[in-house]
Amino acid sequence: YSGYIAVSNQLIRRSDLITKGSEVFSIFDCRFSIEKTVGNCGADRQIANRKSQIKNGKGVTGSIMNETQLKDRTKEFALRVMKLVSNLPKTIEGQAIGKQLFRSGTSVGANYRAACRGRSRAEFAAKLGTVEEEADESAFWMELIIEGGLLKKRLVEPLLKEANELVAIMAASRKSAKKPRP
Repeated sequence: YSGYIAVSNQLIRRSDLITKGSEVFSIFDCRFSIEKTVGNCGADRQIANRKSQIKNGKGVTGSIMNETQLKDRTKEFALRVMKLVSNLPKTIEGQAIGKQLFRSGTSVGANYRAACRGRSRAEFAAKLGTVEEEADESAFWMELIIEGGLLKKRLVEPLLKEANELVAIMAASRKSAKKPRP
């Protein structure tokens, strides 16, 4: 079990976990909820404790990133994208990339809100796919900004990291939403 961590009565492969700093997130099959596990991936003692809890039929508690928190996170992402775009140079390149980044970055939050209003699991999963694509496209434009020298890497990198985290969260949530319920 060294490559696994226990979350919500399941053993999850460490490679399936989403990390943010020292916090570890895993998607569990509850539409789009994300459970934060206790500790980090290197906490072998905690993993052993979780394995024994699972064997005894007890769940693992943790904080849950709910719909509202993820809506807030995607809105904050859009606001940060807007600020980044306003700092791009007023060159042809800066304007062209800025418009693309503005469109894709702000649509992450808008499409996530639309996903939350999905009428079925299939519609929810499809909308999450759109959110994932838009977050990934935003990451692409930020990579171009860095590699094209339009802004300093240190200014863009934190937002690029957030875009990649949102891609991972949405991909895992979409996969979880597509799984049939037991």
